[in-house]
Amino acid sequence: MAKPRIFRLIEALKSKDWHRANTLVASLLETKAMARLDEEKKKLAEDDEKFGQEGEPDKDAKPEDEKVDESAPEDMESWVKANKTRFKKEYGAKKGEQVLYATANKHKGEHWKGHGK
Repeated sequence: MAKPRIFRLIEALKSKDWHRANTLVASLLETKAMARLDEEKKKLAEDDEKFGQEGEPDKDAKPEDEKVDESAPEDMESWVKANKTRFKKEYGAKKGEQVLYATANKHKGEHWKGHGK
């Protein structure tokens, strides 16, 4: 029967066989990392099971931090219309609108150079 890796590592270190020692250390670390990863996957699966038992969330509901006031300030309406396509193209459909309206609300009341471009 083969010796456990840790004993082979000790022997490699004592004999100053650095290549074999490095290979064994890498193998031990990989094994430990994979075991830890499996533990995390198991925890996530258990959390998913618990979550599934409590019911599914409303798919259309947005977390509070993602909710955006999707109304443009009066002085920014033309800017919003002019830039909507550009923001959707740059950030994607959903995120583009969020960024667009957030930007418009941030700068409401300001006179922007290039307004409507």
